[in-house]
Amino acid sequence: MFIASKFEDIYPLKMKTVYEKIAHKKLEIERIKLLELDIMKSINYKIHAPTVLDFLKVYMVNALGIEILNRTETKKKEEQALLANNNYVPSNKPNESDSNDEIQPQDKEPAKDMRTPAEKEAHLQKYLIEKMSIYLAKMSMHEINLSVRNPSLLAVGAIYVALKICEQLKKKELINAQVVTRLINVSKMGED
Repeated sequence: MFIASKFEDIYPLKMKTVYEKIAHKKLEIERIKLLELDIMKSINYKIHAPTVLDFLKVYMVNALGIEILNRTETKKKEEQALLANNNYVPSNKPNESDSNDEIQPQDKEPAKDMRTPAEKEAHLQKYLIEKMSIYLAKMSMHEINLSVRNPSLLAVGAIYVALKICEQLKKKELINAQVVTRLINVSKMGED
């Protein structure tokens, strides 16, 4: 659990917590460290193989310049995309901690989007490609025939199919020789 926490958690467990709460003070701190080292040696320090989503993040940035961010940033990108598509209705819900008896007027107007229509369209397109790629990559993890494939190949495939779908939706060419070359170079598929 200590190793997993160090690898996965933003704020990993502290040794004191492991000693007191997990080991219930039955293992000394030095023994916990030795056991951790033994486990790491027995698996040759190979904690996990990168997933299709790990590859997708790298390929999206390197091939298309689209960065997949954390959930808060993704929510902001979603609001910007909706605003760019003229479908955004700002949320006027009061906080749950606010009194339900009084409806407080909103002090602030929603921020005006100062981007040009071309910038809005480009942002919306990147957002659509990002979401479509993530969706396809996640769905590939549930398909038995695809789950045995290299995650790097699935990531390139998810990006390519997402670009194809977006081409059809937007009625404009997104895949050209330059994009394909960048995808091949970033995934190093040409070396096989």
